[in-house]
Amino acid sequence: MNEQHETTYNSKLNPFLSVWLNTRNTVRYVIEEKSMVYVFLLILLTGITSTFVSLYQGTDDIGIPIGILIVGSAIISPIAVAIGIAIMSGIYLLVGKLFKGTGTYIELFKAVATSMIPQIWLLPLFLILMIVSPDLFFAGSESASNGAIFFMAIFAVILAIVTIWGIVIQSKAIGEAHRFSSWKGFFTLLIPSLIIGIIVIAFMVIIFMILIGTASL
Repeated sequence: MNEQHETTYNSKLNPFLSVWLNTRNTVRYVIEEKSMVYVFLLILLTGITSTFVSLYQGTDDIGIPIGILIVGSAIISPIAVAIGIAIMSGIYLLVGKLFKGTGTYIELFKAVATSMIPQIWLLPLFLILMIVSPDLFFAGSESASNGAIFFMAIFAVILAIVTIWGIVIQSKAIGEAHRFSSWKGFFTLLIPSLIIGIIVIAFMVIIFMILIGTASL
């Protein structure tokens, strides 16, 4: 993760391509040049991708027609993604101030939305898998052939790579929005996750203790 604080960008960047290896320039370009309409398009595509992630191997026991499920999820998911980005942008804004970041809320919002582009690249893969082998897509490996299982393994590797590299991209995006190093961006990303994880674990422990206490009465 580079330590660049001031970024000059190329006005001819294509964010869908450049975000992978030229993240900071891409994020600065989106912040300075792209409207909120473009940002909400990214959110819409991210939400649609999230729909296919949730449908992947997860529809057997729902009992809702696939068509209705897809349309409903495609409407709800972008709204959920927008709310999530709105909340996390506020959190990253506040945490980044601890590292003397100078980003504004809108800059963080645009940066976080831009960092979602790698997930959008998964959408064509999900569509291909659903069209070529709908049984495999919706039912999973139970009814899959050896060739299909191999394809699923390759798909799982791609998902893992995108997820891991997505953390790097998001760290760089936050760093660029706040005008500090990507390492500080990483810790701005990490600290809220740790706090939320600790709260969730503490809540689960409390619930578990209550259940144990109730059972012993």
